[in-house]
Amino acid sequence: MSRSVVYVGAILEGSVADAFGIQNYSLAGEHKKRSVIQAIQSTGDDVSVVAPVQVAGSDVTAHRGAEFVDDDLDVPVHVPPSLGVFGLEFVVLALTTLFVTGLVARRTDADVIVFYNFKIQTTVPALVGSWLASAALVVEYEDGMFVDPETASVVRTAAEWLRRTAGVAVDGGICASGPLATLLATDNVTVFRGFPSVGMPDELPEPDDVDGPPTVMFSGRFDDVRGIDTFLDVVPAVDGQVEDARFWVAGYGDEQTRTRVEAEAESLACDVTYFGTLPWDEYRERIVSADVLVNFQDPTLPISEYTFPSKLLDYMSAGATVVSTDVGDVGMALDDELYVAGYDQEALSTAVVTCLTDDRTACYGERARDWVRTECEPAVVGERIATVLESSTG
Repeated sequence: MSRSVVYVGAILEGSVADAFGIQNYSLAGEHKKRSVIQAIQSTGDDVSVVAPVQVAGSDVTAHRGAEFVDDDLDVPVHVPPSLGVFGLEFVVLALTTLFVTGLVARRTDADVIVFYNFKIQTTVPALVGSWLASAALVVEYEDGMFVDPETASVVRTAAEWLRRTAGVAVDGGICASGPLATLLATDNVTVFRGFPSVGMPDELPEPDDVDGPPTVMFSGRFDDVRGIDTFLDVVPAVDGQVEDARFWVAGYGDEQTRTRVEAEAESLACDVTYFGTLPWDEYRERIVSADVLVNFQDPTLPISEYTFPSKLLDYMSAGATVVSTDVGDVGMALDDELYVAGYDQEALSTAVVTCLTDDRTACYGERARDWVRTECEPAVVGERIATVLESSTG
């Protein structure tokens, strides 16, 4: 018997982003939300989405709300009204989302309400909505929100407070990493890292340049967390030890950062190609053609204790050797599938050189693909999440 599930989380790609002029949002977060919805649907459950859209940072300061069907997911999406004024957009959005969530939950006779992260605009509506509709409450917890006493924003502080207070009412959890699961008050959890956004291993194109020079690729957001500057620092050290090595840089960020990264990449006396944001098809072609794909996220940052970078799934599906720092539970969970390295420049450059020159590291790529085929199989993931939903309603 299928369940009725209300999902509270802003899916932006496509109609919503176009309607509200939203251009700069987390592609990784977007993909994780869509992955969970797809996994819930895979076992026959019906899903309705309530998508609270923040008008702050978009081209509009207010919107009246909207309803439409998402073409990719084939689910009804309800966008609550919102107003960006006097810095109260989160409060206004939480109230309107609460109203819409309650209506949708009653209309669909919801069995479960799933909400995305401990954010004000998702947690409060889901919590109250589950009470009004007598529905179970499950969190999709994919972002290790934390409180740093020196730099914590109001939003992050509120998220941590919500986790500690509202978190006790959660009946189940769908977590992106093992460390995140330990933060919940319930044992009814499953770890779901997502689906590869590029597709499963057997769905990817064949490499174009099999006999080309040894290639190392960075992709992702250009910021202090993901390690683009660390990668550019490592490039000369690798280039000096590997003959004819070439380096690819692809990613996204604000205009000022993109300009800086491009200038620094092109200033290196090495074979470096800056792509910026690649079209989707070309991104898929590039990652299957690279020999080494890197994740140089800074493991010393508080958020890195809980994270699982989505791009690792793309990398693993591509079948290249992946060099990653030990963030979240990567070192413990994927030690046989990834080459896990220390964070200092010497350790990272040594790891990349080893993976380019030592044939014994070639086994990592096929092990990674086998892991993806098993752990990211939709039917398997769907059953795991279905077990959490079933237990939450029992």
